[in-house]
Amino acid sequence: MASKPKKKSASSSKEAKGPQLQAKPNKNNPNSFADADYWDQLNALLKNADNYRSNMGIMKSRVNEDYGVSAADLAKRRGRDLTGIREDFAARGVVKSGGYGKRVGEYEQDYSSSLSNLERAKNRSLQDISMGYNDYLEQWRLQKQQAIQDAIQRRLLKLKK
Repeated sequence: MASKPKKKSASSSKEAKGPQLQAKPNKNNPNSFADADYWDQLNALLKNADNYRSNMGIMKSRVNEDYGVSAADLAKRRGRDLTGIREDFAARGVVKSGGYGKRVGEYEQDYSSSLSNLERAKNRSLQDISMGYNDYLEQWRLQKQQAIQDAIQRRLLKLKK
């Protein structure tokens, strides 16, 4: 025995995630909006929203994956470079000199700067994806409003006949 779906409040946390699937109109309820074309339009919009959300998740995963690979490569290069610096100064017998410490300090600053730039690029990409989704949601809301207006116009035409 299937239970009745719970009515969602206007402040539902799912609204923040975007459009959610809704039930078809109830033919036994005279107050239910029964315009089949409207429901077809709405279901198409909802399917598009689900596809967009899926693609957005894939894009975010790729950005995070690319960041992880780049950060790991940067860390490997750091290890090799610091070893090279140490070996260079050791070959000259000046590992305990201030010159070695200064060179390592300069390298660490360059490394930190590179890592910060990489993090900043990742964050910008994720923000761009989120902004694109917000723009999409606004378009979705406008299309939904248009579907409602189209349904009202169809209803008015039926009533005039």
